[in-house]
Amino acid sequence: RGAVLEGGLPAWKAAGLELDESAASSDALTAATAAARAASSSSGSTKYKASLLKDKVLSLQQMQQLVQPAVAAAEAGQAVPDLQRQVVDARPAGRFSGADPEPRPGLPSGHMPGSKNVPFTQVYAGGVLQGARLKPVDELQALFRGAGVDVQAPLVCSCGSGLTACVLALAIHQVTGQLAPVYDGSWSEWAAVPGAPIAKNAAAGQQ
Repeated sequence: RGAVLEGGLPAWKAAGLELDESAASSDALTAATAAARAASSSSGSTKYKASLLKDKVLSLQQMQQLVQPAVAAAEAGQAVPDLQRQVVDARPAGRFSGADPEPRPGLPSGHMPGSKNVPFTQVYAGGVLQGARLKPVDELQALFRGAGVDVQAPLVCSCGSGLTACVLALAIHQVTGQLAPVYDGSWSEWAAVPGAPIAKNAAAGQQ
């Protein structure tokens, strides 16, 4: 079973726990790998077999189908409807709104029509990334509620490249106990598609 160490290495250091600061040679790394393989082959308890949870990873095609009602409404000059599955974007508000550029050259900023914005740093206590700890559950609930996100309803998390979407998914798990799916292609895939529908000028929430 896997787990996340809240606070990461800074929290480990702050707790006064042991650190190994010696340089690792290639021979040492090779020996450690060999030892791990030997242990896994001799004891079934150390083996870990990963398997893909297909319902927890959405594809570009699934996302295109999901936001199509919002695209159609925008093209018709109508109010954007609620999507069957909420799209929660973890990128900073400026990139979501289209006011700030993307860090990837040539990639436009903005967001998927109908999506909502919860910048991933907001789930951390004090908004601090270094040594970050998640906010208490009641504060996380208020954060998502304030962004118009119902964490008890179907949703999918997205971001720039699929990484910080997992931060939102972890925060949602803290609230609901359920693992939220992610769109791992995220904005770097979505916005790179020629003619992709891109909404702008909504600093937070939904457009």
